Amino acid sequence: MKNWLYILLIGCISVSCKGPGGDKAQVSETQEKAEASAQAKDLSVDLANSMITWEGSKPAGKHNGSIKLASGKLSVEEGAVVAGEFVIDMTTIESTDQGMDNDNNAKLTKHLKNTDFFNVEQFPTAKFVLTDIEDISKHASAEALQLEGATHYVTGNLTMKDIEKGVSFPAIITVSEEKVTAKAAFTIQRVDWGITYRSDQSLKDKFIHPEVKIGFDIIAY
Repeated sequence: MKNWLYILLIGCISVSCKGPGGDKAQVSETQEKAEASAQAKDLSVDLANSMITWEGSKPAGKHNGSIKLASGKLSVEEGAVVAGEFVIDMTTIESTDQGMDNDNNAKLTKHLKNTDFFNVEQFPTAKFVLTDIEDISKHASAEALQLEGATHYVTGNLTMKDIEKGVSFPAIITVSEEKVTAKAAFTIQRVDWGITYRSDQSLKDKFIHPEVKIGFDIIAY
């Protein structure tokens, strides 16, 4: 029986398939979370229509899937997001690969939840807390960003498996009086959060790239 780790996915034409593309998040020390003033308006994240996506890869191809949010809010003042945080329900992580059948997607989902990866029984949630947000025009590398239409550069503390690190990445944020939408796509090194399973290149075809692409698609009202 073929293990999901060795399934060749449609769309990867080389056995030396690179890691997922996208802007690399800048990892830093954690910072104090952004605080909203008393005049700020809190908007709740629409949990039914907001989603986090992920993409990982190995020499034989790529895997992708989704994770749901458990809760979240954004604070808006004078037409701008000034604070916010999201709790991520890691127990909902799943593979949605179009190149695999339901049984193999279920096997991959189960593997992601165990101790090799996210160990969701011990660490059922992850968290992102906004610490800073600036207009993209003020960011030195704005012209080199891969995220088309980026409007802001976001910094926050990302906690997974009880490991907290600062991350910075570009995002597309639109704000109206009653609604905020935020989209982002960036890569992180999973090993920075203690997820080291098969990250050694000497494993060759069993190697899994340490880079993981994370996507945010957030709506708040």
